[in-house]
Amino acid sequence: MKHLLHLLEVAGPDHVGIGADWDGGGGVSGLDDVSQLPVITQRLLDAGYSEHQVANIWSGNLLRVLQAAQDQKRP
Repeated sequence: MKHLLHLLEVAGPDHVGIGADWDGGGGVSGLDDVSQLPVITQRLLDAGYSEHQVANIWSGNLLRVLQAAQDQKRP
């Protein structure tokens, strides 16, 4: 969480996305599998990020960037 919160502080919530290998065993204490992901959401809300910002961090930012890339006209 320290790293995520620092990244959010530096880059801003419109420029951060969460991704990982969700099958577990990644060595992050307290995140043994996907059932514990709501802990991240709650920590972000507790840190003052809005539900909209959290939704963007989880998927919205990535989807926005992918859509922008797809919308680019090719030569």
